[in-house]
Amino acid sequence: MFVPDMPAGAGYQRAVALGQPQGSHPTEPQRGPSPLSVGVPSDDYPGWLEIPAFYTVTIILGGDPTKPSAVAGEGVVLRPEPFVCRRITWATTGDCPIFVPQVAIAGSAQGRAVRVEWDDEFTKFLGTNPCLVSALMGDSNGFLDFPRRGVLLQGKQKLTVRLSRILWPSSANPADTEWDFNFQGVGLLPHHINQSGSAG
Repeated sequence: MFVPDMPAGAGYQRAVALGQPQGSHPTEPQRGPSPLSVGVPSDDYPGWLEIPAFYTVTIILGGDPTKPSAVAGEGVVLRPEPFVCRRITWATTGDCPIFVPQVAIAGSAQGRAVRVEWDDEFTKFLGTNPCLVSALMGDSNGFLDFPRRGVLLQGKQKLTVRLSRILWPSSANPADTEWDFNFQGVGLLPHHINQSGSAG
């Protein structure tokens, strides 16, 4: 598994990390995917194959909180297969030294000056209470992790992130900045489907 602090599935360890072909381990069911399968059996979701999945939402946010560009949102449409989100990372160009001298503040100055909310087509994950980016996801060198089974999102729907600027956090002139949110996890494929994007 690509999430460093979460144990990889036993199926992944047997089939990929240890270099053994699927079906070679005595405790592994023999009725698995074909050797040409793109995924590995899921320990958390029996009957499914896991494939690495990453989705990025990029937002250009205005620097002046009094202008309309200080509120912005974008989204990404998930592929047809279900997506299990296990980690969200983020970064912004606004934390570069040209905008915010690194000696001026510990952590992310921009993350403490901008509110975030995110949702899919069924759930607003923060309800009606958006919070500072750093409060939810850590500073821009940080991340938000979910429990072992992650957050299961239905395929083909839109994952949306919205930002609203409270202030410009330095003496530099306000500027447009790029914000990237990367949703990391696994896609789930039925055993008889060996091609990402064809599960639904």
